[in-house]
Amino acid sequence: MTGSPITDRERLAWQRRAVRVLSALLGRAQDNGLPVVGWSVAHAGAALVARCFAHDPAQRRADFNAWCSVLGAIPWPERTSGSTTHLHAVARDYDGLVDVAVMADLTEGGEAA
Repeated sequence: MTGSPITDRERLAWQRRAVRVLSALLGRAQDNGLPVVGWSVAHAGAALVARCFAHDPAQRRADFNAWCSVLGAIPWPERTSGSTTHLHAVARDYDGLVDVAVMADLTEGGEAA
């Protein structure tokens, strides 16, 4: 037995919920001096992605750790590819539904990958 297909209306409702969570997170960031990161709203499911872009790799890692702490995000094991270390963490069901991922790429030269 298969379920009915997910509709665009449902997808849009998930995105709107994710945007409400993002709005609250931005308010919290402003109130608590959290670092600025880039945000994306997922096209499927209720999900957000925060990407850390600070120029200095140590600051980028600090920004990653700050957002992980605030969200209660669980870091995955670090993965290194060439000269880039990839950081990734996820806070599942942050508000009861929306998943929030935090990502950062650290390179030896300091540029974002």
